[in-house]
Amino acid sequence: MTRLSMTAASIAAAFCLAWVSLGSTALAQDATPSGSAPICAGVATPEVDAVMEDAYGDGTIPGTPAAGPSPSAMDELPQGEPADAETVAAVDHVVQTWLACSLSGEELAVLALQSDRMDQGFYGMYGDNPWVFRVVLEDDAASTPEPIDLQGDIVSATDVRMLDDGRVGGIWMLQGDTAFIILTQEDGQWVVDDIIDVIDE
Repeated sequence: MTRLSMTAASIAAAFCLAWVSLGSTALAQDATPSGSAPICAGVATPEVDAVMEDAYGDGTIPGTPAAGPSPSAMDELPQGEPADAETVAAVDHVVQTWLACSLSGEELAVLALQSDRMDQGFYGMYGDNPWVFRVVLEDDAASTPEPIDLQGDIVSATDVRMLDDGRVGGIWMLQGDTAFIILTQEDGQWVVDDIIDVIDE
């Protein structure tokens, strides 16, 4: 398993890799990540209580995360027409911010940049241990983000394409590992919805 898929699995159950009023994303689209400023400063993160309510409200217990897509070779990835420049720039910004927030340990920001479906997968990793989940989130809210080398760790999007189901997918690299990341729109914002490991050939 690559670093990309390990991140996704660990923070969203799918590098995800996977990070609101919960279920709706509020990323400031004009916020540009940079190594000299807080990477996730432009992300409207949810409150811990809001996350807990979304995950465990009405006494529900999050289910076991579903298995993510199987790794694929480049020629087996979902196909589609090339995305326009505006879409490429928007989704690249979201993915780079999402990955950076994951690397710097900012789980609340990760949740804000993911789809509802991926958030539910993240909740499911904690199952019937809501107290553990709350401690994780409160520690995240109180901690100082880990410094990262944004330009050195994350490579910008390539081969971004419009998929048949209305989502967008493209290739990103994180610390040398490659993944096909899929985004969808929720409340008018692009959010990360899935990730596929790309097999080295």
